Amino acid sequence: MKKDVSADGLRGIAAAIVVLCHMLFAIFPLGFKYLWPNQADPSVVAGMAEHVLSTPVISILWNGNFPVCVFFVLSGYVLSAAFSQDGDLSRLTTQALRRYIRLGVPVFGSVLFAYLMMHFGADARLEASELTGSHWLAGFWKFEPTLGMALSDGAYQAIFNGTSPFVPVLWTMRVELIGSLLVFGYAAIAPRGAIALIFFAVAAAAIASVSPLAWPFYAGFLVGVHIGRVNVTKPTFVALAAVGAVFFGSYDASPLFSWSTWVTDNFFLRRDFFNMIGGICAVYAVRNGFGAAVLKTRLAQFLGRISYSLYLVHFPLVLTLLCVLFTQLSGSGWSRAPAAAVAIGASFATACVSASVFQRTFDTWGIALSHRLFPGRARAVRASEALKSADRRPA
Repeated sequence: MKKDVSADGLRGIAAAIVVLCHMLFAIFPLGFKYLWPNQADPSVVAGMAEHVLSTPVISILWNGNFPVCVFFVLSGYVLSAAFSQDGDLSRLTTQALRRYIRLGVPVFGSVLFAYLMMHFGADARLEASELTGSHWLAGFWKFEPTLGMALSDGAYQAIFNGTSPFVPVLWTMRVELIGSLLVFGYAAIAPRGAIALIFFAVAAAAIASVSPLAWPFYAGFLVGVHIGRVNVTKPTFVALAAVGAVFFGSYDASPLFSWSTWVTDNFFLRRDFFNMIGGICAVYAVRNGFGAAVLKTRLAQFLGRISYSLYLVHFPLVLTLLCVLFTQLSGSGWSRAPAAAVAIGASFATACVSASVFQRTFDTWGIALSHRLFPGRARAVRASEALKSADRRPA
């Protein structure tokens, strides 16, 4: 099956948005008053940066929740794509067996990375939070780390519990693992054609009854399966999907979206629901060629290649390098905007370099180990044929 390189590019840009979101949020918490309300100290005064960051619609460029939704839809699409083409159930079985190892080895590496940063005293978040007025930034790493804690957190707790004191963004790993397993089972039995919509609705309702707060995420995985199956490429539909991606992907608590409060009183559930609609629209549009010229560029492909690693390593750097640079520059008399620009630029570049190294190590090791432990039918057949061929050779 031919690889969808545009999907890789989309994943890379999505990862970059997550990183940018956390770096901006750490320094300009009031700028995220509509995306993450009540995270800035009341003493913080809004400046030009805050007004720009809180502007509806363009805030999609730093709305970290939207790209997470894109990740989940992409997982449903990519993980089921080969099966949708050839119907080989053994693919799904093998992928399901490999999934925990494939996700877990890089997660383990990211927790160890965070532990080392904490152990060697690189934490400067408290000083930075006092300068920025960020309650969000001050809320992390409020414990004394031990190696035992890091080992258990990286090995199983982060993924199974959906939370990590070392790398808080690992909450998505539990959703990713469960969602992936749902994809493998759902893809095997989901029908095609008109009845597919009814089948999906029943499945989504069942998921919502079990997981009332996270169901939009899991529903996104299932929609990803169907995106890989449909072949509707009419320009009008693709254009509408692109518009929908921007509109719903930028959903926040601003007056622009006040019409939506009837959905639920829970803002965060409402945001997840609409951001997921945006994520579905984005993946559908890209699946049908939208933005290919940008998504196939070397930069987008590079970001796509390191996207998982970038997601895993960036947060410890936000709490350390970004905070150290910003506090030092501010202490040297720099005004907030220039200090933020330099700190964010240097930290983002460092995150990309670190992710590139991480991708060649922990990420690659996770893939290799999962394939070694669960080789799959194709590899097993090749090995069997090789043995038979050797047996036929004359002594």
